[in-house]
Amino acid sequence: MGQLDSRTAPQKGVCLDRREIKFKIRLADKMQNGFDFKKLSNSKAAKDFQNFLDETIGKDLSITEVDKLFLRKQGGVSETVSIPISKWDKCGVRDHNQPFDEHTEREIYHYGKDRKPFRLFGFYEDGYFVIFMIDPTHEKHSK
Repeated sequence: MGQLDSRTAPQKGVCLDRREIKFKIRLADKMQNGFDFKKLSNSKAAKDFQNFLDETIGKDLSITEVDKLFLRKQGGVSETVSIPISKWDKCGVRDHNQPFDEHTEREIYHYGKDRKPFRLFGFYEDGYFVIFMIDPTHEKHSK
């Protein structure tokens, strides 16, 4: 198996081409404190989230196609943070035989559209984009 690059993403223990994997979402086991569904309490935030879902889910888009539409590139495409998830192999697939690890580092991607402040933060796990932060007013990196 070759080196991972910007075109690869994890799915079922094999690093596959991001151009081939269809975009799917899942919610994290635990959302980031202060950046959860409570943030969608106003109608604008809920509408922005629904627009993201409408433009991605069920559209048969690859991860690469969704990246072209929503991936935020200013300040870098992704960041690595430590979030509460299980242990992972090098392709980002959960190892169910390993104990829970509160300090696993994950590469976090930021999705948003145009210059609108709405952002979703997540990581790839088993071929899914796992949302762990909802930031409707771009509070996370605007300070």
